[in-house]
Amino acid sequence: MDFEQAVALLCSPDTWCKGAKVLAETGDEQALLHLISAYEQPDEADRLCLIEAMEKLDPIQGAKRLFVSPDRDTRVKGLHLMELFPHDSHLHILTEAIHSADTAIRRQAARSLLCQHPQELWEKALLTMLNSRDSYLRMLAIEGLRYRHSFMR
Repeated sequence: MDFEQAVALLCSPDTWCKGAKVLAETGDEQALLHLISAYEQPDEADRLCLIEAMEKLDPIQGAKRLFVSPDRDTRVKGLHLMELFPHDSHLHILTEAIHSADTAIRRQAARSLLCQHPQELWEKALLTMLNSRDSYLRMLAIEGLRYRHSFMR
């Protein structure tokens, strides 16, 4: 089965796992974009095989590469990978992205930021979000800071 056939299998939850397995075996980082797209489908199906396939394709570096794409939707998917695969190296990207004029980028960056390991830069970003005009960011900041408070006890 070739790359395109495997990608086509990601269109249905019934064949996700088969396509994900093939894509993971290719080692082709471009598969990350297709895997995250399948993951984002509004379906109640189990997504574990998609996560496992993404793990094999270096999602931490892949997320950063997707985020620098000129394509807005690809950038948002890169940020979503940062949510699914938290890593300290994402913090600088996320703290900048929460200031984006693009609502989808700003909000996905905020959701991804909440999933990162709490530390000083993380906390400063959440405090910045408290002053945002975007009520969604303020709500996420409150939730994140509440988690930080309970985490510290």
